[in-house]
Amino acid sequence: MLERVLVGLDGSPTAAAAARYALDLAKPHGAKLLVVVPPAPMVQDFYGVGAVDLGRLEEAGWAQVRPVEEELRARGADVEASVRFGAPAEVLARASVEWDANLVVVGSRGQGLVR
Repeated sequence: MLERVLVGLDGSPTAAAAARYALDLAKPHGAKLLVVVPPAPMVQDFYGVGAVDLGRLEEAGWAQVRPVEEELRARGADVEASVRFGAPAEVLARASVEWDANLVVVGSRGQGLVR
């Protein structure tokens, strides 16, 4: 039975669509959603890696997750949100184990350079 569905967000339209799809999968089972945003781990400038303001990165992560969290909640989801730092794949893998997720849902393409 589906009890916990982890959703990875990155601010992209496909990630938001994946969150809605996750809700459609979870709702018939009464499953809870955990929406996770791994904000960009570093900022590069012309000379390489620039200074990173973790507070601003966390704010940016919450700015990405809050609208999706609110939309899911308005559609009847039992949803929890989290902003976690690290490489996106590692963040999602750790969160899925910590939360004992039955399913992980992500968009087909994110904010990276691959199109």
